Amino acid sequence: MGVLSNSLLRACSSQKYRDFLRQKSLVLISPFNPEAGFDVGNAMQRNKYIYCLSDAAVVVHSGREGGTWAGATENLKKGWVPLWVKRTEDVNAGNRLLVQQGARWLSDKVHEVDCNMLITSKNREGLFPSEQPGMHFPGSADSPKSSSGSTPVAEEKKEAREVNNAVKEAPVTYTAAKPLAEVSFYEFFLAKMQHLCSDKAVSAEELAQTFGLQRAQINVWLRKALADGFLVKLTKPVRYQWKKGGQQVLPLE
Repeated sequence: MGVLSNSLLRACSSQKYRDFLRQKSLVLISPFNPEAGFDVGNAMQRNKYIYCLSDAAVVVHSGREGGTWAGATENLKKGWVPLWVKRTEDVNAGNRLLVQQGARWLSDKVHEVDCNMLITSKNREGLFPSEQPGMHFPGSADSPKSSSGSTPVAEEKKEAREVNNAVKEAPVTYTAAKPLAEVSFYEFFLAKMQHLCSDKAVSAEELAQTFGLQRAQINVWLRKALADGFLVKLTKPVRYQWKKGGQQVLPLE
């Protein structure tokens, strides 16, 4: 699978990739317009997609700045997937600094590396931390107050009635455990929503900023989650909250 930051349409029709695409041995995707040209910002933003679509990541050589460095350090901060680093004799490389920040050294005998070892459950501990630094939602102790001040009592009562009415409906359960390798992005989105929105409502814009995703993708998943009965939609302003009353934690092995 290749994640492109530009020129997806041109790449799909080029002779270089055409045969592999026809054989269904290659998938090319992009979170950006398929006709978009190169943009440094887009190239940096695609890092999160490359890492989150992987089971593990290997950095062969990284400088101390630039795209490879930015992607690797962001992955270490977010804890998306295990990060392995190849040893190098380049004293100016950032490989050793990545290990100091939490990555692991890859065996010097690359041809003997066991790919399954890179993604074992032991190495994936902490892959999805219950809470990440910098995540703040309305209502949390350290979140800034809205410009409009506190919510009027009438609005609070109205929202409480909406949530209570939703709870009375037949609850939706989700009980089948899945290994991480088989979990879809939508299912992972639901797991994060249950954790983040069980006791508070958040807007689509806040979710897009927190997850680092395009607003359009967030809206697609929100509509599906509403249709599937996982969320409650509140109005004035529009926000979303996890529907209580029987839903079980989405188990991820």
